[in-house]
Amino acid sequence: MRKSSYLLGLDLGTTRVKAVAIDGGGKVLESHDSGYPLNRPTADAAEQDPEDWWRESCKVIRKTVSKSGIRAEEIEALAIAGQMHTAVFLDKNLKPLRPAITWADNRTSAEAAEIEKRVGVERLLNVTYNRSLPGFTASKVLWLKHH
Repeated sequence: MRKSSYLLGLDLGTTRVKAVAIDGGGKVLESHDSGYPLNRPTADAAEQDPEDWWRESCKVIRKTVSKSGIRAEEIEALAIAGQMHTAVFLDKNLKPLRPAITWADNRTSAEAAEIEKRVGVERLLNVTYNRSLPGFTASKVLWLKHH
């Protein structure tokens, strides 16, 4: 007889993290979420502390698993979704150097324009299929270099 299998999902969103426990048939057994701040040091900036993500993720995972009635060792798979284009810059010990610059940050407009000028819009579109935008990671890397 095969043991029961369960899945755990984690969605790390812009202002909340959500965990969900699902049985092998797709039935949701339990779900919990928790919020964290989106810091705006200036009108065009949007940053978060990665430690907030970690702390709140651990909290909702523990709560979801314990309230679902399943044991952690019964979880066969974990699915994780996160914020696209949020940049976390790490030191040599893999610790964040500064708050993460989220996808919603727009202070990198000058750097996005600089990338398009250096690379050329046509070449950028041919290679990446995108224009250089403030929310994308490359402009954040250049912004960090400049500042």
